[in-house]
Amino acid sequence: VETSAIGMRGVDERAANMAFPLDAAYLQIFPQPSGSHSLLLTAPITDIESLLKELPSSHFDLPHVSQIRPHAFKVPLPGKVVDELCPTVETHHMFARVACIGDSMTNSVDDGKTPRGYPDILQAMFDRAGIHVKVRNFGKFSTTAQKFADYPYWDERRLEAARLWRPHFVIATFGHNDAKENNWDRAAFEKDYADLCHEFLERMSPRPFVFLVAPPPVYKPEAYDIQQGVVNGELQEAVARVAHAAERKINEPIEEASKRARQLPPEELLAQVSVIDAFNFMGGAQLRRPTYFAEDGVHPNERGTKLLALTVFADVRRDVSRCLRKWADNANAAAQSDPMDMLG
Repeated sequence: VETSAIGMRGVDERAANMAFPLDAAYLQIFPQPSGSHSLLLTAPITDIESLLKELPSSHFDLPHVSQIRPHAFKVPLPGKVVDELCPTVETHHMFARVACIGDSMTNSVDDGKTPRGYPDILQAMFDRAGIHVKVRNFGKFSTTAQKFADYPYWDERRLEAARLWRPHFVIATFGHNDAKENNWDRAAFEKDYADLCHEFLERMSPRPFVFLVAPPPVYKPEAYDIQQGVVNGELQEAVARVAHAAERKINEPIEEASKRARQLPPEELLAQVSVIDAFNFMGGAQLRRPTYFAEDGVHPNERGTKLLALTVFADVRRDVSRCLRKWADNANAAAQSDPMDMLG
């Protein structure tokens, strides 16, 4: 086992100075003429030290900790290179990366009263279901999908962090802050939100599934200057149009090229953008579930946050499970092939 570790002063510095996912490991397997295999592992140094203590020396020729070679990725590796060199990112570990982006529906202000958001609960639901998923919260309260509103998500470093994490699934909750009186511009919202989807969809390795959450209803008029009529009357259709536009922008050129070639487009190249109907599940225009919301009438309380997480989980789990099964099938097929094929 040859190891390469990342040794920097702290997690914050590491995240600020490079694009290596802090909770991932890259493993390369090199068959040797003797029939053995050389493993090259790149991971955070603490993970490598723990791994060296657990691997049996009877089966592995282990290096001493002093032999670990530290290095940092100042520039992220191209996605295709990572996938070809390190298939274990998506097969050996068998977990799907789910990035949650959005406003306070995803990550609210830490006031000690309002739940921090649904992603932690979503992670627990996947864990209980035995579905191997890593959920990360990239949300930021008060942000908008519009580029020229008061707090655009576009200006947040979390957007770039989410992209560099290379998620397989993206769940977005935007709309409440866009619906504020000084912000609301339906055309700008739809265009900028679709562009935000493209920030993720333009990456082909992997091409993520994108889920847009139709925001929950607002129960109190003009709370936080949010226009109740816009949220409860316009946003659902606007979000649906965003999903359609974002998907078609990616898929139309692919479908046209496939049509000219008289063949079906490869499924893995096509974008999939779906809408999660949290609006009706959380009470709809009739405001049927006021007890699921905090006193401000905008943010879900603890009970409502659990319902929001359940709504997301119910919509996402089928696609996540399907992807994991596909990766497992591919891994099994690769395991049954001749290892020497890896030498080209």
